[in-house]
Amino acid sequence: MTLPPKYTRSKVIEEITKAYCARSVARDNRQSELVHLKTWLLGKDVEAGRKPQFAISLL
Repeated sequence: MTLPPKYTRSKVIEEITKAYCARSVARDNRQSELVHLKTWLLGKDVEAGRKPQFAISLL
C-alpha cells in the first residue's frame, strides 16, 4: 500500500499522535464525570442517612 505524496512519515506520526491525544482527553473527561457522579451519589447517600458504600456498589 502506498500513501499519497502529502503523507510523509512525520505527517502520519503527527496524525496518529493527534488522534491518540484527543482520545485520551475524552477518556479523562469521562473518568472525571464518573468520579463526579460517584461523589454526588455518595453525598446523597450520606444526606439520606444510608451507608456510603451503597452508591459506589451501584456503579
